[in-house]
Order: sequence, then structure tokens, then C-alpha cells
Amino acid sequence: MLITSTPPSVFISSTVKEFRDLRSAIAYTLRVQGFTVFQSEASDFNIRGDRSAIEECLANIGDCDFYILLVGNTRGNLFEDGISVTRQEYRTARDACLSRGRPRLLFYLRDTTELALQSNQEAQLAAGIDDPNHLASFIDEIQ
Repeated sequence: MLITSTPPSVFISSTVKEFRDLRSAIAYTLRVQGFTVFQSEASDFNIRGDRSAIEECLANIGDCDFYILLVGNTRGNLFEDGISVTRQEYRTARDACLSRGRPRLLFYLRDTTELALQSNQEAQLAAGIDDPNHLASFIDEIQ
């Protein structure tokens, strides 16, 4: 009897522009280890004809075994309600984890971002934080 198993899957979430190199390195490392990796900018990221790219991301998050969130200095694009795409991805992963126990959530916060947020506005600007209030509330939500 042949037993086949599906490789574990991971969704990588962050602002793409800020973390392009790190996202690529993480994806490569995970693929070499046998994981299926979902990242919206990848050439193999398939979008069904009846979904937008964002809808496809949210659907993939709920089906993954792991969700990796990288938080840095930039907020990224916003939905009409003022919520960032990355924040909505996180909420989708959190809700799926709470209701079904997956994906497992892994969070990484850039230490220079955390230090700048704890400092003054000048330090935040120097660190390249584009929306300190949004970022601080997002981190509070994650914690």
C-alpha cells in the first residue's frame, strides 16, 4: 500500500517591497525542506478566474499549515475600510487558527522597528516607519 502525504504548506505575509529578499530566502529554504510555499509575488502563485489576488491570498491562508508574518517599517496598501492588506491577512490566519487550529502562526518583528516605535517621532522617521499609529496598533493586535 502506497501512502502519500501532502507536504506542509506555508503562507508568507508581509509588505512585499520591504521584505522582498527575505521573503525569497525564506521561501527557498522552506521549499528545499519540502514545504509548499505561498507568496503573492511568486510566479507560481495561481489566481482562480473568479477571485482577485487578495481573495486568493486570503483563501490560501486558511488552507495552509503555517502562516509567517514579517512586520517591519511600512504599512502597505489599504482596503477601503483603512485596514492594511497584511493586517487582513493576519486576521484571516488568526481566525482560522482559532476556529480550526491551523495555520500555526509565526510572527517576526524587526527589532529596529520595535525600538523606533518605543522612541520619539524623529527616530520613527529615521527608521523609515511610514505610519507609526497604524503599525503600533497592528502590533498591539498581534500581541
